Amino acid sequence: MALAKWRQRRLRIYESALLDHALDEIRPELETKYSSIDNETRLALAFRSLADQSRSLAEIRAHDAHFARQYGRALQQLLTGRYAQVLLEPKNEIPSNEPENSLETLDSAPELPTNEPEAEGGIR
Repeated sequence: MALAKWRQRRLRIYESALLDHALDEIRPELETKYSSIDNETRLALAFRSLADQSRSLAEIRAHDAHFARQYGRALQQLLTGRYAQVLLEPKNEIPSNEPENSLETLDSAPELPTNEPEAEGGIR
């Protein structure tokens, strides 16, 4: 699961780098063609240029979908396994590190000494 998420994050970095590169490539053309252009339009034109001239974005999209499916399958297997484990666990069973009858054990527990001084005659 972690690997699939890491790979998806890497794809976003690659996509950003590709768009930055496409922006750098079309910058001279944009400067001669437009006197002023906002960043969103510049980025949209770089995206269009990249999408038209390369399969990079399509490949990134395909890989992203693949990694999303990998993550989803792994998550489903994890949840199914946990659910099956809960169903198979015995109910109302006392853990093995606990006495079998805790009430009986409390009644037969030795008396603990107190810090109170003993009364005369050795009777408490």
